[in-house]
Amino acid sequence: MENETPDQRYRRLLSSHLNFLKRSCWLFDQGHEDEALRIATSLRVIFHAKGRNISLLTHLGMVAPGDYWMIGTPRSVDPDSWWKDFFTMNLDLASATPITVTARTSFTGEFTMQSVEQWWNGEPVFRHEGESYTRKMMVLSMVDKDGGAHVDATLQAFYRALRRGDYGLGITGSLEFDGEAPFEQGVTQYAENGHLALMRLLAHEVLTTANYYKWPFVDRPIVPWPVYPTP
Repeated sequence: MENETPDQRYRRLLSSHLNFLKRSCWLFDQGHEDEALRIATSLRVIFHAKGRNISLLTHLGMVAPGDYWMIGTPRSVDPDSWWKDFFTMNLDLASATPITVTARTSFTGEFTMQSVEQWWNGEPVFRHEGESYTRKMMVLSMVDKDGGAHVDATLQAFYRALRRGDYGLGITGSLEFDGEAPFEQGVTQYAENGHLALMRLLAHEVLTTANYYKWPFVDRPIVPWPVYPTP
């Protein structure tokens, strides 16, 4: 690696982070939803540029409007129905978390096409109290404040709202169980994994884009461990 050019280094690192995304998605879909923290961190490296922080795509000259595009999730007309575009709701009355969301990772032949900057910091993906928030805002909140690369004592109000889940469907239980109820009855339960599922969706958009537009990266197969590491 000592003799590699800057461009070769950037391509190698892009390959690393796209493969990080792919492996994290694979683990996420097996139930390891905290992989969203790793997803957010790689998205920050690939896309975030501010001051001395230069994104990988900027290093590679892959952000020029009209030359490079991002594939995004189809959107509805109603901005307050954003969560219906991105998530499906799941109900499990036997679980301590009866309502969860899953990222919609199938475009069924439809998708949006946007410039890199519009995708990253233009199109709103979340609404809270009449304000709109972009992919960049959601990713940086997770990375800088909620464990991706740093932990803050206080989270932003819009990010707390995304975690809380009361923008979507809820269930208020008044059910009888044989034994202790798995979740608190008489209290409305909402999906509290929306912030994690959103990262899974963004990773899907990025990987779909990278494959469709043939980004300069080496796609490595996922090889499950035959023996898992022990502490």
